[in-house]
Amino acid sequence: MMDRHLRWMFQVLATSLISIALLLGTTINYRDGMRPMIDPISVGGGSIMPESHHPDQQRVASANDLGGFVDNSASKEFSPSFSPVSTFSSSLSTLSRDSSHVPRSASHSSSSSSSSPSSSSFVSGDRRGISLDGHLDEPPVLAYFLGGTKGDGNRMKRLLLALYHPHNEYLLHLDRESPAAERLDLARFVTLHPTFIRVGNVRVIVNSNLVTYRGPTMIATTLHGMAILLKETSRWDWFINLSPSDYPLITQDDFLYVLSSVPRDLNFLDHSSVIPDWKEAQRVRPIVVDPAIYRQSKSDLFFTTQRRATPNAFRLFQGSAWMMLSRSFCQYLISGWDNLPRLALMYFANVISSPESYFHTVICNSREYFNTTVNSDLHYIAWDNPPKQHPLSLNSTFYEAMINSSAPFARKFEENEPVLDAIDAQQLRGRKEGQFVEGGWCGGGKGVRPRVERRGDDGGREGGGAAGGGKDGGPRASERSSDSFAARRWRRGNDFDMAATGVEGEEGEGGGGGEVADPCLAVGDPTALQPGAGGVRLEKLILELLGPQVFRQRQCV
Repeated sequence: MMDRHLRWMFQVLATSLISIALLLGTTINYRDGMRPMIDPISVGGGSIMPESHHPDQQRVASANDLGGFVDNSASKEFSPSFSPVSTFSSSLSTLSRDSSHVPRSASHSSSSSSSSPSSSSFVSGDRRGISLDGHLDEPPVLAYFLGGTKGDGNRMKRLLLALYHPHNEYLLHLDRESPAAERLDLARFVTLHPTFIRVGNVRVIVNSNLVTYRGPTMIATTLHGMAILLKETSRWDWFINLSPSDYPLITQDDFLYVLSSVPRDLNFLDHSSVIPDWKEAQRVRPIVVDPAIYRQSKSDLFFTTQRRATPNAFRLFQGSAWMMLSRSFCQYLISGWDNLPRLALMYFANVISSPESYFHTVICNSREYFNTTVNSDLHYIAWDNPPKQHPLSLNSTFYEAMINSSAPFARKFEENEPVLDAIDAQQLRGRKEGQFVEGGWCGGGKGVRPRVERRGDDGGREGGGAAGGGKDGGPRASERSSDSFAARRWRRGNDFDMAATGVEGEEGEGGGGGEVADPCLAVGDPTALQPGAGGVRLEKLILELLGPQVFRQRQCV
């Protein structure tokens, strides 16, 4: 009888031990109630690889899906590798990890010892930033979301024309505080513009949102813009939000040329976990309610009498509300497959100035995306010392500092500020009122610009000729026969009726007084680029941001 009881006890004990072992082997145990806090500096030296959505493979962060997948058995650490998506010949070096983590390319297995201009390089024992070296591939596609309010209609038109490029996508939104006539005027401007009609890459949100300044409805509107762009087109690489107070300091040819060599899963946003005591007291602990969530008329945020503690389920981050986010991260924000974006959104629904914290907190608490951050909003912004609620309005006294910053954008500008005309004349190739910024894609008036194939060591261009090398100034025969989006868009833009656009002798958009019509009303090859001095400046900035002394050390800290 005793032996039977002992055998039964041993069986129970053995079963319990096996169950505990299985549980420990399949569960990662964090502190109760806490989301894992991962030190970005330790990436490459032993963090946790996120689970993939594929049952047998794990995702490696890559540039434009070039990183591919690796086998579960190949790596168990959170160490995404970036491979330059396309490169220009300059002194840029490839991003590499610690000596135990070799970057992979989609076209090369981990065991392959061969190398190519587009594959990542690796130097044992060295920890570099990203360097981009090789040939220039098709430029990335930028999805611009321009959001404004009452009185911003004309400024938004000017901003759109200064930013326009047929290779990109554009979505415009004037909130419901804007008069119906102003929103209708903007929609009419877009729907009647001959270039926008031909290319079809500019959209306007007709059913406007009610937006409260510093409230969560600003986040909701930005997410709305992301969702529309994700639904309407599958071809863009980065999402950029701007307001009519912003203005570009470089041409889109400059921007696209430099970004052609930047890994397309990087996310550019200014962020920090250091929240001053005054900001915590005035923005984090108060509980606010945004009436625009449930009312049809606009009113200010109102504060409750209760206050709350800072969260301990995730770490708070804050920074600039202006960002350049990867398509992959935008999909994550909308889908939220691990529920973090939704939980954070519910928390920030009652936080003042939440657009300056929501996106930053989500990305830095996400195991899948926190090490894709580049700590910059790509803007030149001037502040008082100490900073106040709003930045300084820029004028001619800031002109030299703006240009020397190498940033592609600056803010904030008042409407019709004279320095904007100086930027048009000196940085945007003499852009005229109501006209586009001339670039390699412009096919009217002065002809299609030469396409930049490569830049030699001396900075000169190699492989000149007409845009794309085609006899008619379009893509080469091999490109025209392909089914690439750029080739299809070029064909569509190249077949349009010149007379209908007013290219032959009619006045330009904002013209009058006998001005020459906009040469960019005739659309040439959208992948033909003419980078200039702005591209050189931006390249310098990107090299600095992705360099070994800045890139990893400033991620989510």
